[in-house]
Amino acid sequence: MPSNLLHKDRTQINTVKQVKKCSFCKRSNPVVAKFCGGCGRSTRFSHLESETVDAADSSDTIHQAARPIVTRHKKLSLRRFLCAYRKLTIFLLFVLLFGLSGALYISNPLPADENTARWSDFRAFLARKLEVPHYELDNVFFQLFTQTSDDKATISCEQATRLEAFFQESFSQPDLTIFPNPFFEKPLSGTLTVPTSEFFSDVPLNHPVYAAISPLKSLGVRCADSGNRIRPEEKMTWEVWKRITGDLMRTLSLETSYIERLCAGRKGAMTNLDIRNFAEHMREKLFIKNTAPLIYARETFFPSRIEAFGVLSSLIKELQAGM
Repeated sequence: MPSNLLHKDRTQINTVKQVKKCSFCKRSNPVVAKFCGGCGRSTRFSHLESETVDAADSSDTIHQAARPIVTRHKKLSLRRFLCAYRKLTIFLLFVLLFGLSGALYISNPLPADENTARWSDFRAFLARKLEVPHYELDNVFFQLFTQTSDDKATISCEQATRLEAFFQESFSQPDLTIFPNPFFEKPLSGTLTVPTSEFFSDVPLNHPVYAAISPLKSLGVRCADSGNRIRPEEKMTWEVWKRITGDLMRTLSLETSYIERLCAGRKGAMTNLDIRNFAEHMREKLFIKNTAPLIYARETFFPSRIEAFGVLSSLIKELQAGM
C-alpha cells in the first residue's frame, strides 16, 4: 500500500543531461546558452558533453533560491515591555501621578487659612445671589482692593464686609447683606464705619489711620496715592508732604507760597525735626498760639506717614478749638 506522499521520504534520482563545456574556463553551461556564465565568451564552438545531475537536489536548490529570504526581527511590544518591567512601570506611573497633583496644587492653591476663600468661588456665590456678571464683580474687586482677579486671588471676611458696604451704597439698599454665606459668618460689630468712597485698599477697616486722617478727610484733603493706598508705615517724604499741606492751605483759602519756599530743594524722607519746624511755620500762618511741640523726641528719626498725618490733624483741631 503506498504511503502518504506528504510524508514520503525524498528519493535521490540521477539524470543525465547535455551541457556545453566552455573551451576557456571549462564551465558547464546549458545547451541553449550562447555565452559562458563564467567568462562571458561565446559558447558557439563549445563541446557538448553529458553530465549526471541529482534531480531532487537540484529542484530543492532551485526552490530554495527562488524562495525569498525572510529575516524575522524580534519586536518588543508595549504589552511585553509592561510585563517585563512591572516595577519600573509602577514607579513611573506614581511619579507621573504625583507630578500632576503638584502641578494642579500650584496652579490652584488652597486658601491660606480658614478666614480666607478663593475669589473665584466667592464670585460665583455673589453672581448667583446678586445677579451680577463675573466681569463686573472682577472690576469691583480690583477697584476696592487693587488685586487682579486671577485663580490665585483670595478674599477675607473683612474684604467681604467692604463688598457688602459697596453693594449697599451702589444698589441703594441699606438692608442688603451677603452674610451668612458658604464661606464666612456675619462679622462681629464694632468695626469703624467708613464710607465706601474712603476705603483704603492696603489697611483694614479698624486701622487707626482712619481716625488719624479724619480731620483731613473732613476738609476734603486727599491722603491716599493714585492706587488708593495710604501706606501708613512708610516714611513721609517731602513730595507727599508738599502736596498734602498745599491742598490743606488751599482748602482753607490761604496762600501757599511759603510752602513752596519751605519745600524748595528738599527731597527724600522727612525727619522729626523737619516736620516739627514745618508745623511751627503753619501755626504762625494759622495764628495758633499753642507752642507745645507736636512731635516729642530727643533723637533724630524718620516719622511714618501716619505720624505725619497725626501732626496735621492736631493742627486742624487746634485751629478749630481757637475759632
